[in-house]
Amino acid sequence: MLVLRPSSRWKTYTIKVQLDPAYAGDGSDVRNQAKVATDSADPDQSNNASDASTGTLPGPGPGPNPPALAKADVAITKKPVGTKRVAPGDVFDYTITVTNNGPTSDSYNVVLTD
Repeated sequence: MLVLRPSSRWKTYTIKVQLDPAYAGDGSDVRNQAKVATDSADPDQSNNASDASTGTLPGPGPGPNPPALAKADVAITKKPVGTKRVAPGDVFDYTITVTNNGPTSDSYNVVLTD
């Protein structure tokens, strides 16, 4: 688990994956989504999921209003590293960046799911 402070703003991870050697598609059906969650009040949950092939996906609607002094808006982006076309059996990377957009609170127990 990670504590993400507004002052540190973000943490980036690079994830290495391998395309199934038996894959015979054209790549249009390959999807990879990352999600982030926190125990802290998050006033904007619409930026808590990212799909590497389509950009940011909408997340669930916001929950109850958090206390005025405890806001930690966590967000996530996921992008493939490089631009080369991937063939079956190739190993390639994604970069996942988790950000605390603040404005005022640390975000505790941040969990990244990929």
